[in-house]
Amino acid sequence: MSRYLPDPSIPVAPLGADVHAALGAAMRTGTDLLALAYPTPEEDAWVVSLVETTTADIRTHVVVGVGEWEPERLERELAALGYVSLAHATGGFWNVISDGGRTTPLYPAGQE
Repeated sequence: MSRYLPDPSIPVAPLGADVHAALGAAMRTGTDLLALAYPTPEEDAWVVSLVETTTADIRTHVVVGVGEWEPERLERELAALGYVSLAHATGGFWNVISDGGRTTPLYPAGQE
C-alpha cells in the first residue's frame, strides 16, 4: 500500500496493475520518480502525482486546472517543482494507461 508522504494519515487508493508496470518501467530508466496524471471526477482539471518508483509512495501532487489533456501546461507545473519528464525531454508522449491515466518518468531538471 502506498503512502502520501506529505501526510501519511491521508489514505491512498490502491495502485492498479498498469501503474505498477509503469513504476517498474520508470525504475528501469534509472529514475526515482514517475509522474502519474488523472483527470478529476468533474474532468475540469488533472491531478499529477509524483510517485517514488521503489516504494510507490506519493511524494507530492499538483492540480493543473485544465479540462482537456494539455501536456505543455503540465510540463510547466513540473518544471516549477524542479522536474522534467522523459516525454518532454525526448519530444515524446505521456504513456496512456487503461484506466484513463497517463504516466511518464521524471528527472530532476538538468539531469535529463
